[in-house]
Amino acid sequence: MGLLDFFKKLKNDITNPINNREQGGAHDKDERPAFNQARPVSDRNDEPAPQEKVVPNPVEEQLIEQEDYVAPDTPEVPLTEDIPLEEPEDLPLTTHDNVQTIQDKEALLQQALEEEQALLEEQLALQAEQHKHRQTRARDAEADEQTTQHADGDPSYLGNLEHTALIDQLLRVPRDERDDEWVGKFLSHVATASFVCGDPQVIQGPDNFPYFQIFIPEANKPFQCYVLEHMLDDFLLENGLGVALEPKDGQVEWVLTYGDLLHYSVHRTFAIPKEHQFGKVKEGDEVIQQDEQILVGAPSTAILPTAARAVIKSFLQAQGVADPKVCIIDRSQHGKGQDLVFNIVPEQFESQAHYRAIMQALGWFIPRYYSYIGAQDHAFEGHFLPL
Repeated sequence: MGLLDFFKKLKNDITNPINNREQGGAHDKDERPAFNQARPVSDRNDEPAPQEKVVPNPVEEQLIEQEDYVAPDTPEVPLTEDIPLEEPEDLPLTTHDNVQTIQDKEALLQQALEEEQALLEEQLALQAEQHKHRQTRARDAEADEQTTQHADGDPSYLGNLEHTALIDQLLRVPRDERDDEWVGKFLSHVATASFVCGDPQVIQGPDNFPYFQIFIPEANKPFQCYVLEHMLDDFLLENGLGVALEPKDGQVEWVLTYGDLLHYSVHRTFAIPKEHQFGKVKEGDEVIQQDEQILVGAPSTAILPTAARAVIKSFLQAQGVADPKVCIIDRSQHGKGQDLVFNIVPEQFESQAHYRAIMQALGWFIPRYYSYIGAQDHAFEGHFLPL
């Protein structure tokens, strides 16, 4: 399924409350979202029968020249008559009012969605196979050339099994005992640990977004490993996926949103920086005063990478925003920091509630500490850039 088609599927569900995500806000570390997974013959024109081509007989021509010789008559061969074919009668078509019922349309829509889902799974399977091929090459290179390891003990591409063992130990800690130190250790090692993927690889979370599911590998059993650090550029960011760790029996050990993965791809850490340029997250409407001094520009790729722009564009277009645009404003002189600005306003949606649901869902695609707002096109005319 393409991204645009998948996000269109979300349109009917997007007004539902978005679990585990406040607008631009962070997750409470104890909150974990639950996962459930003949043509008729026409009248023919009589055509003349093809005439036989007579080959001259030189001997006969000589005899004809003699006056006393009479050429023998050639008996006429009767032509076979064309037997006219009867044109079949046209059968009357049975007419119906309302041939395509609502149920038919729903069935066709469901079939189209299933075909798109199958296409997405096929694409992901291909990317996973490419991922597997790269890992195989890495193993071969390590065996043939005895490549050296990184300072932290990781091979050039494979994951770190020591980190995998540490994550396994951390997950055995009861949920009510997982404090800030537990979270710090988990986030410091989860990106480089080795995991196995689930079947199916992608599931839909309770927030209606797609997640690639991974699990701790079984001990003493060969497995095809998946490493978050390498999966990011391989297929996660391009396909707009989050990650769900150990989703079982309606529970999940940890959820990484697309914004979490985007932050790691830029900064190589899941830790939220204590100091950053973005403003404080606020809910509700805000009015920019006319006398405010505002710096307006385009967000850099470090703030909003190219892959993320394409994914966000597909999401907003699926919600009815024909030409999604973005810019960034800086109000640091007024103590408000920076904000990403998207050209979306309540008038573009069915209701105020729908608009707020879209704004809240938009936060799934960007890092937790980013602040963002919606504004009309003319408010920052000349500064908005297409996503």
